[in-house]
Amino acid sequence: YVLGDTDSFTITISLYDRVEAGAAAVKDTLHDEEFFNDLYEQGIDFALDEYAEIQADLPEALRLSDAEVDAALRAVLPPDWVQAQADANIDAVVPYLTKEAEHFTLRLDISGRMDALEDVVTDILTRPETYDYALNDLAVSYLQKKVQEIDIPEEIVIYDSDILDVVEEVLPAGWYEARVNDVVGQVFSYLRGDRDTIDISIYLGDLKPAAIDALIAMADQKLEAAFNSLPIGTEAQSAELIANPPSGDLPDIR
Repeated sequence: YVLGDTDSFTITISLYDRVEAGAAAVKDTLHDEEFFNDLYEQGIDFALDEYAEIQADLPEALRLSDAEVDAALRAVLPPDWVQAQADANIDAVVPYLTKEAEHFTLRLDISGRMDALEDVVTDILTRPETYDYALNDLAVSYLQKKVQEIDIPEEIVIYDSDILDVVEEVLPAGWYEARVNDVVGQVFSYLRGDRDTIDISIYLGDLKPAAIDALIAMADQKLEAAFNSLPIGTEAQSAELIANPPSGDLPDIR
């Protein structure tokens, strides 16, 4: 071409070896401790920012502090696992770039992290805050409706705190934690492929009557205390009270 013997020229540069060398160089860079640690911390910070945006939609009891999210992420996605996934995905791309494969698939193999994830989920759902949420927002609201069905004088008030005392006795933290462990265990066993179905059954048949009975007993105690606090009536007033007892209200005397 320079001497004028041809009108054009072609240079062929094989990238086959260069692709593999480039992949090895990228992996070497990722294995540089300082570089990888900085990259890993950036990933943790990004996940924290993402969680901050979605936690407003969660019940308050399920919201985690930055420190709790940070600890959970590091437990489920430790640096050595992240690095191994990066290596595997770089290796998956090389055959595509060298034309040895027509496509490539990037994967994150979380099978080995299921135990850690199960522990994190269980810890979150068995926190005292979550137990209080289950009692206050779920059980107490249900029983408060049932209280309205009990025929007691208007002067006798059953407060949410009264109901909570009953629920904590009928549904203690130990019972709640056992149910959470069972449900979470079944779900993750299914996700691992150890079982074909999930059979979640939480029997409350014995607990609901016990709670209602306890609330009725509490109402009786409040009624008795309120009646005993009434002034003692005269003989005539007592006779009138017996002959015409009030309906739905406490009498003025006892």
